[in-house]
Amino acid sequence: MSYDCMCIAGVRLVSYAHGSIFCTPNRMSYIYRYDPWLTHLRMHGDMLRADRWSSGEAGPWQHESLVAAEHTLAEGEAIFRIAFWKSLEAAKSGMGYRLWSQMHVLHRVREDHPFFNAFERADDDFLIETAWLYWQTSTREPQQDWSRDGIPKSDIEILDLDGQWRAHQVDGSVGTFRAPRQACTLDAANDYDAAEA
Repeated sequence: MSYDCMCIAGVRLVSYAHGSIFCTPNRMSYIYRYDPWLTHLRMHGDMLRADRWSSGEAGPWQHESLVAAEHTLAEGEAIFRIAFWKSLEAAKSGMGYRLWSQMHVLHRVREDHPFFNAFERADDDFLIETAWLYWQTSTREPQQDWSRDGIPKSDIEILDLDGQWRAHQVDGSVGTFRAPRQACTLDAANDYDAAEA
């Protein structure tokens, strides 16, 4: 039996030779990060961006692909990189075994986000089974520590306390804590108050 497949508006259409059509949802694929919540609130330019990497500043995190790319950099170029967990399970596992000095935010973005089109992707040398390393080489302006492009907050989803993924809505003036209120020692009622405390 022969058939053709195409995808329209997120739905996979399967058309068989005898004329029947079956529709199944086209599942979105996500990748994950967790970051300190104050860092998350204060994203550079309200975008999640790749940060500049150099072997001289990376300490023990000498990623082979980045070290190799550094040897071919032209004058005025730099490497920018960002890492993501490959799955929610990996992200939760990574969060669970550490004792944090501050609250963290677990967030996700679509794996096919246009931001990644300009990046190389490889297994993270230090987390090969569980994390992706995205990187690019591009011209660097003086004092530039972040990639020019980024993922807008509106394209980022946050795992809320009720276990639901929600579009990024913490705009600095409204919102609830992303960790239990009693876990915060600041005199604050929401994220914005805590950031200013």
